[in-house]
Amino acid sequence: MVDGPEAALAEVEALERDQRLAGYRYLPATKADLLHRLGRDADADDAYQAALALSENAAEQEFLAARQLGAARRRPGQPLARASPPDGTPARGPEPRPQPAQPPVARGRIRAAA
Repeated sequence: MVDGPEAALAEVEALERDQRLAGYRYLPATKADLLHRLGRDADADDAYQAALALSENAAEQEFLAARQLGAARRRPGQPLARASPPDGTPARGPEPRPQPAQPPVARGRIRAAA
């Protein structure tokens, strides 16, 4: 999305016209997010509905429904906000990734295998 959401939306719509990705659940979800970023929330709502219809995963459905609700509540000119989880807890950023364990440091002399 280096060139912005409008350019990305044009690419997604070209993929839709191509029909090779028809039924691919992430295409309407991507389109919905881009439309939402552009403030076209009524169109985003339709795209979220299409994404929800294609998803069979409960976690994805919850995420998409929360995003759809967030798009419906946003007023024009209001900045985008991270959707809160359905349980009502405040949204948080990504969890920090655990650092890989460092290999133990050898102390003393290393003996050659016999």
